[in-house]
Amino acid sequence: MFQDGEVECVSVPSTWKVEEIEHRHSATQTSVILADDKEVQLPERCHVEVQTDSMDDSAQLAVNSQDIDAPKVLEFLNRVYPLISEQLQDSISTHAFHDYDVDWSEDFGGLACIHTLEESIMSSQTGVSGVSWSSTGSTVAVAYGRLDHEHLCTHKGGVCTWNIESQALNVNKADVILDCMSCVMCVAFHPSMPALLCAGTYNGDVFVWDLSRAGEKLCFSNSSDDAHQDPISSIVWTVEVSNRGKKYQIQSAGTDGLILTWSLPVSAASSSYLELVAGHALCSNSVPRSLKGGASSRSTGQFGASSVSFSSFDRRQFVVGCDSGNIFKCNLGLVHHSSANKGLRSPDSAVAIGKQRGGSIAGDAQLKSPISFTFMPLKGPVYGVDCSPFHRNAFLAGGSDGCLHVYSVLQNRPVFSADPSHGYIFCSRWSPARPLVCAVGTADGHILVYDFQASEVQPALTLDGDTKKAGVVSLEFCPKRPQYIVCGNASGQALVYRLPSEFSRPVKGEDSRLKSLIEI
Repeated sequence: MFQDGEVECVSVPSTWKVEEIEHRHSATQTSVILADDKEVQLPERCHVEVQTDSMDDSAQLAVNSQDIDAPKVLEFLNRVYPLISEQLQDSISTHAFHDYDVDWSEDFGGLACIHTLEESIMSSQTGVSGVSWSSTGSTVAVAYGRLDHEHLCTHKGGVCTWNIESQALNVNKADVILDCMSCVMCVAFHPSMPALLCAGTYNGDVFVWDLSRAGEKLCFSNSSDDAHQDPISSIVWTVEVSNRGKKYQIQSAGTDGLILTWSLPVSAASSSYLELVAGHALCSNSVPRSLKGGASSRSTGQFGASSVSFSSFDRRQFVVGCDSGNIFKCNLGLVHHSSANKGLRSPDSAVAIGKQRGGSIAGDAQLKSPISFTFMPLKGPVYGVDCSPFHRNAFLAGGSDGCLHVYSVLQNRPVFSADPSHGYIFCSRWSPARPLVCAVGTADGHILVYDFQASEVQPALTLDGDTKKAGVVSLEFCPKRPQYIVCGNASGQALVYRLPSEFSRPVKGEDSRLKSLIEI
């Protein structure tokens, strides 16, 4: 059924290795992209002024005389003339509006504490010892130090500044922090240059910083026998006007009884030291024994200065409050003295102080006593004196007796006194806007604002300056914006208050009222 068979093989030869394959190269691309640059701008503008047609003075409203009823007009005039004439005569002779002045000033609003400034790095170990406003009224400088030293100062103090107008204000973080090796006891901004700031320390050093250079220390006092050896209690900028212009100097007062005058170097590159150009000493032998009050606090026979205020009318005249309770009227230009005045120093006092200091100041110029008049001493240290910016003879004084005294430099006793019963008075300041308004800081942590126009005894406002009742040790009105007042307390806080508008608006006749109070 099945059998073997043989079949021929069929093969198909390959052609791809034999025949040559034709290759061709070609390229393709998109159409050429055309680009064109053109300038485009806003259409042209044209400014045109448009006004009404000029008035023709000759063109007047034509009135038809025939439309006027003369009898009725005459009857109207005869009826209203007597009444109008009577009122006009009364307005001439009346005094109803003689004391009325239109008040165009801005209403600042009511009383408010707008800022509570505190730098934890400083306030943890020290309290506020001084405050100051810049000349622009926008920056507050706060000095940190302790007032309860018993021995050498081992604390690190400093100065902090806040720009209260800045939108980035952080009340718990100062804009600038200036460190010192000892407690800072007082601070003062330059009167016209808001970047310059000076301070006095517990060790007797004077520093000047330039805030425009990130708080760079511009210059400082040289440690010498002629400089302060004890804490500086007050520091003030003064100006001397001459043909060459204005020259600013620094006056420092210390508890060693020295009043020293410092001058800034010509340039920071020439020297980093302040130049000591003059010096005065509060000599105890310049004062009659009956007016010396407590014993002199220095074995050298000098009264320690606890507060100083220079007159706005004569920059060489100033008032000094002492830790012995004495109050002196002084003059930096005092050379010759009258023997008739019992409050003047003896001729040998300058020589005596020069020997006690063991050196000389500014080219062998001996220290002289600037005391020209003495007042009845208070019962305890005088912590705050302030000369009035409105009357050349008026000044405030307050101290450990707890009373606010208003003095005239022409009388050795207070013109009048107020006892607020709030403990020691650590500071007192006149308002730069109203002649009869002042403020004091008390030991129980209050700020008392007096308006002598309303009452010479009772304070018009009582503000909380320290919730911990540690005491308000410094306060300053803002010269640029007198509705603002800043106070510093021993707890390490600086509070900025906005006073009601009536405390910063001048009142008519207030200058005359102050004059009548002082010149009794």
